[in-house]
Amino acid sequence: MFVWWQLIQLICFDDGTTMADIHYTDPNGPMYYNGVYHLFYQYNPHSALFGYGMLWARSASYDLINWFSLDHALVPSEPFDALGSKPGNPENRSDPLLIEWSKYSRNPLMTPPNGVDGDNFRDPTTAWQGPDGTWKVVIGSYSNKRGTDILYRSEDFVNWTMHPETLYLALETDMWECLDFFPVSINSTNGVDTSVTNPSVRHVMKEKFLPDVDFKGTNSDLRIDYGKFYPSNTFFDGKKNRRVLWAWVNESDSSEDDIQKGWSGLQVYIYGKHLESGSVFEVSGITASQVDTEIIFELPELEEAEFMDTSLVDPQLICDRQDSSVTGKYGPFGLLALATICAVSRKGWSSLRNNLDKTTYGAFVDIDPHQEMVSLRTLIDHLIIGSFGGKGRTCITARVYPKLAINNEAHLFAFNNGTLSVTI
Repeated sequence: MFVWWQLIQLICFDDGTTMADIHYTDPNGPMYYNGVYHLFYQYNPHSALFGYGMLWARSASYDLINWFSLDHALVPSEPFDALGSKPGNPENRSDPLLIEWSKYSRNPLMTPPNGVDGDNFRDPTTAWQGPDGTWKVVIGSYSNKRGTDILYRSEDFVNWTMHPETLYLALETDMWECLDFFPVSINSTNGVDTSVTNPSVRHVMKEKFLPDVDFKGTNSDLRIDYGKFYPSNTFFDGKKNRRVLWAWVNESDSSEDDIQKGWSGLQVYIYGKHLESGSVFEVSGITASQVDTEIIFELPELEEAEFMDTSLVDPQLICDRQDSSVTGKYGPFGLLALATICAVSRKGWSSLRNNLDKTTYGAFVDIDPHQEMVSLRTLIDHLIIGSFGGKGRTCITARVYPKLAINNEAHLFAFNNGTLSVTI
């Protein structure tokens, strides 16, 4: 379970000024190297929209909390990267900040196979090295109405050949983005570096991926986060022997609104812990615009709750059609965040601004019926809301832009619209 959620805003210079007109996308190549955390990302310094001139920017940190910007690693300069610069190689590996980068003259190293459009061939995994010394990497793709991934091999990390068979494909999914495979320890909760192989480590990546359940590309698929949490990626933190998950909170509002704001997109990370253990990664020294509240709802007459076959319904569709104003026996109940008055609400009513994406998010939460209690932890950082239901079993991240609930006018309200009582 992932229980700590922390907003990382990487859009400020050291002098406090903000970057004007930027588009900020996928985390690419997060890593810990020589005492420094690095985060690379696609960045458009000229516009708040995705488009021509994207470059490879980066920021660095010594503690994952306080970040500083470095000079851009790679900028478009060649025909192969005219539409956007892609990763390259560090010039001086002894430099912990990896200041200087260069492009390989024989780019691109890998090209899509026949039948795969170039736009549907991207976001490679972290490469891993097998016991035989061979490097492998997987790239997401889409062809013939099927999402798939393609395995490549290399002996020298320069010359790559495609494996003749796809690693995995799914008929009901779209383009696979930002794939992430990594080994896990069998006997420990510590993280494991990507290329580690020994009897105490389980690594599922070979030449075929056989999941226990096929992906359907619907809201019934198991997710880490059911809200604005896209496309996530992990790296091994050698400083603390853990694996850290990053994600991009993308903006899906109108282009006009992004231009008006002057920026689009930000990064978040989640630090994995089991909430049941009571051990939570707490951040000290950051208190501005932070809210951390947890409510326990006790249900004394749970046998009176309506029955629902969760295998036949889409939770997001239910929440969209039956919002919190619809009355049932138990609930809806919950918490109104960033509200000005105690009125039943949902994200669709979260702002008076036009041209905003006001999608309603929903997910099921597994609870122990013998406990007859439901927990809801809510973290608010500026205009990001992280909701964790059932002790972190279900997570929803949302980005909101209120016009009225700002500063002292922003409030929290607990509510219950059901006919039966709920103890808070």
